[in-house]
Amino acid sequence: MSIVYTVFPEIEEIIAAPVGKGGGSLPIGTFKAERTGMLTEFATVLVFIVLGAVTVALLLGLSRLLQPRNPTPVKLSTYECGEVPFGSSWVQFNIRFYVIALIFIIFDVEVALLYPWAVIFQKLGLLAFVEAFIFIVILLAGLAYLWKEGDLDWVRTMQETPARKGTK
Repeated sequence: MSIVYTVFPEIEEIIAAPVGKGGGSLPIGTFKAERTGMLTEFATVLVFIVLGAVTVALLLGLSRLLQPRNPTPVKLSTYECGEVPFGSSWVQFNIRFYVIALIFIIFDVEVALLYPWAVIFQKLGLLAFVEAFIFIVILLAGLAYLWKEGDLDWVRTMQETPARKGTK
């Protein structure tokens, strides 16, 4: 706690401020010890954030200063897993790759949310079972929609564009 007061000496003044009408946001009767603990915890988090940012900046700066600089055409070329690169590196990928990746991430996160529930399932009771059942039904409805739209098909055939209404 002394490191917090050393880094942030104004915390003692904030803690000593009057409590109640116009003196702070905490209700009347809040003890100084409670306010000290809360502000100390926030200050500790702030100290860690600042130290983390300084560490990252320091290490990036050191690597920038100490790195050897010898750019050659071979070093500046695109690395293709040991193969000699050919053609332009600006290749447009099919959007389906990104769609499949996003769908995977969404369903993967949902499974990660169900895992803690499954660990303590028996302690939660019937209400938790019903909630999880509804959650899984919503997931299955989303999966059925993706399947119906054809977004899960890796290779799709070219579909004809639908004719406009009123034209033949």
